[in-house]
Amino acid sequence: DWVLFLVTLLLCGLGLVAVRSATYRQDHSLSPILTQMIATGLGIVVIFLFQWVDIDALRKLAIPAYLLTLFLLVATLLFGFGREQWGADSWLKIGPVIFQPAEIAKLGIIFFLAWLLERYRHRLNQPTTVLLLAAMMAVPVLLILKQPDLGTAATLIFLIAMMI
Repeated sequence: DWVLFLVTLLLCGLGLVAVRSATYRQDHSLSPILTQMIATGLGIVVIFLFQWVDIDALRKLAIPAYLLTLFLLVATLLFGFGREQWGADSWLKIGPVIFQPAEIAKLGIIFFLAWLLERYRHRLNQPTTVLLLAAMMAVPVLLILKQPDLGTAATLIFLIAMMI
């Protein structure tokens, strides 16, 4: 879908302009904009790689993605840090890599919820199905709220509601 891709590129370009204007320094340092440009470039590469991914392969990743999500969120609860710097214990450090597992959790939850919605598509209006979906989605959201990271939890709740 070239229209969607071009709109995405346009939004990425506007995002780069916003990052540049928000991080402008008198010394004309380009560090934040270079970081964002690298992330944008990697995202574009991932978009192209996903064109060749078999949808059945993604379906098979749904349960492992959800389990990895839960594992990372529990690990963040036990070993997370960042309260002094960023106000929440939302980051993990594995070797030289520092990352926020809640961001990875967004993808895991999308894969898993899409799989659940497809699997139970004929019973989505039944109370037991709604309770199952709510319970499965409540676990990662509550783990993120425990960090506390209200912004990511609210984003997930919105994402889950839109998918349902």
